[in-house]
Amino acid sequence: MGQASEKNLESLLKLGAPEAVMAVAYAAGLTDELARRVWWASQNLATMEIARVMLMHPAVRAGAMGQVLADYLIEHLPFEEDPIAAMQSVRAVLAAGLLAPELRDQLRIELDLADADRAGATVSPSSREEPAMIRTWGTMVTPATHRSTL
Repeated sequence: MGQASEKNLESLLKLGAPEAVMAVAYAAGLTDELARRVWWASQNLATMEIARVMLMHPAVRAGAMGQVLADYLIEHLPFEEDPIAAMQSVRAVLAAGLLAPELRDQLRIELDLADADRAGATVSPSSREEPAMIRTWGTMVTPATHRSTL
């Protein structure tokens, strides 16, 4: 698409076509306000992909839409069917620095459990008094029950 000005991006977004919405989401000149408009226009499209793409823009990460997009990606992460897309969502949120510390710790525990499960190892409880627990698909999972839930 080349380098488009903000005014041209606004005009393109007014078309409302899915291709136009995606083009604006990918545009280098995306601002926080344009991201808000793209987000509104993309509600019937592939919103996970659009959220990931827009979160890569520094102006969006620093603006109000950054947290909205990060929250959306984390909230909908369990419903992502493609594992590569799921990892791209995690990468986008972590790179943006918009993940709350408790959610970052929770994600780290979940990834540790998955690594241990692939290696066939037993995961010991964390150094805290309680065993490490994560919430996956609305079910509480502990290291002891992790294998049976997969």
